[in-house]
Amino acid sequence: MKPLNNTYYLAFTYNIPKEALRAYSQYLHTVVLPVYDELKHSGITGYEIYRHRITTEQYGKFTVWNTLHLIQLDSRGHAEECLHRLTAIEKFSAAELIRQEVLFSTPESNYPIPATGTRRRWFQPLQIVEYVDVAADALDEFREIMIHGNGPAMRYILEERNWCQSFTALETTNILYHNDRYPGWNQIHVIALHLEAPFLYKKDFNEGLRRSSGNSFKQNFSRLEEIRHMLYKSVSVRQKGR
Repeated sequence: MKPLNNTYYLAFTYNIPKEALRAYSQYLHTVVLPVYDELKHSGITGYEIYRHRITTEQYGKFTVWNTLHLIQLDSRGHAEECLHRLTAIEKFSAAELIRQEVLFSTPESNYPIPATGTRRRWFQPLQIVEYVDVAADALDEFREIMIHGNGPAMRYILEERNWCQSFTALETTNILYHNDRYPGWNQIHVIALHLEAPFLYKKDFNEGLRRSSGNSFKQNFSRLEEIRHMLYKSVSVRQKGR
């Protein structure tokens, strides 16, 4: 597998009240998705929409959010044009906008295309969405860990272990809007995992790290715990993707 490097994304994060989720789904199909599809091959190369279902980690006390639109762009130059078109879409009145941002794929760490060995499964994978806040003075170190350790370790798992279907690792480059009622982050990761993942993860990731950086699972994550917070991690479902 080859990482999808040098790729820009737009992300829109929302909180949709539970009682409005059914109406929001209808709104997506009738109002939003036709515009996304219209922009395919003229700025947008793909998009994913996730609904967060179960919170598995949360750093601090805050109201969690439940919807992420992740839009892959042809180039950085299309970000402003696409943003202008997308922000002109008729708004869903009950939706609270948390954040609009531009993100860039973390080098050697972004594998959004499903791995060949996992495509024939009967059951769809669980979508794990992570909002990560890395200390400002450790961003370069975090990136190096991803490039030389975690990214290649995930590639090993995707290619050889077959319990992870895809791994998307993105870092914020430009915050276009942030609702100050909510905490901030500077990385978004989306990981598609099959049900056996929790039983194999530590052993296989340790082997992937040994091959890529020579570090152990314990060494790697001990350092990560010092420089980043898993702000919000959720088991999610992919509502739509192309």
